[in-house]
Amino acid sequence: MAVLIKAADMNKFTKTLTIFFLVWFVPFSKSAYTQVDPDLDKLDRFLTNLFEHDKFMGSAAVLSDDEIIFSRAYGFIDEEKTLSTPETIYRTGSITKTFTSAILLRLAEEGKTDLSETLDKYYPQIPNSGEITIEQMLRHRSGLVSFTNMPEYADYNTGEITKEEMLERFVGYGTEFNPDEKMQYSNTGYVLLGYIIEDITGGTFQEALNTYITEPLGMERTFHGSTISFENNEAQSFVRNGGWQKAPETNMFIPHGAGAVSSTPAETAMFYRYLFSGNLISKSSLERMIEAKDGMGMGIFLCHFMIRRHTAIPGELMDFRQ
Repeated sequence: MAVLIKAADMNKFTKTLTIFFLVWFVPFSKSAYTQVDPDLDKLDRFLTNLFEHDKFMGSAAVLSDDEIIFSRAYGFIDEEKTLSTPETIYRTGSITKTFTSAILLRLAEEGKTDLSETLDKYYPQIPNSGEITIEQMLRHRSGLVSFTNMPEYADYNTGEITKEEMLERFVGYGTEFNPDEKMQYSNTGYVLLGYIIEDITGGTFQEALNTYITEPLGMERTFHGSTISFENNEAQSFVRNGGWQKAPETNMFIPHGAGAVSSTPAETAMFYRYLFSGNLISKSSLERMIEAKDGMGMGIFLCHFMIRRHTAIPGELMDFRQ
């Protein structure tokens, strides 16, 4: 069973990006539903209580096998306080990285790339590009400075910018350590991976997302990079500052493969369900994806603890195993 909560309270998270939480309990059979229902009531009361005390806005979906057994929305999508619904679309932030990783693994399976390829094949102007591999970028081991950590990021993240201008910034920021020396989170690496997907396929990231994920899974409310549309029931991001206030709307071209996918809780839960059931990438690719180095897989964080059953809770995604 998967529990996916879309949270809009940014107090302890990124200022303008919204965060998903996924709780994955396996195995669960349909015969266990009667045991789960009381917990779902508790979840509803808990989230309702948070919302009523001005501590949470968002949506939640619970998936068991391929069936949505819980779907609720709490709060609003805009400053006019239009109510959210279970079908509300949110910017998923760094959950995008799991989508990016899955697409690259599929491209590798098709022989269109190799994870050992170095960055200089695509962007030789990037410092250390001859030593940085695709796999190292997937695992946040490239050494590339994360552009979102730079003070000026807040000065341009809502405006128009070209790919060439982004690449110039990446060149200027350089690297912090040699490739594979350690793990350090880098949004720069995942933006470059998004560009590489487009270079390999000859199309847009959205087209690759359609081909490898959304169309096969019938995900009609999941897409990459756009201006927020209230008419399409898309939620703007909020920050808490003496109450809920609209956050600046990031131009989704900027986070690209690092953070530009929008989706609903139910569709995102379904994506992870199919990913981990081996219906999106091969078993060998999945094993490679979740193999941990310094707690990091490819587009996922990996941790370990026990809670009666194997459990996974991601920032992007955390796979908790015994």
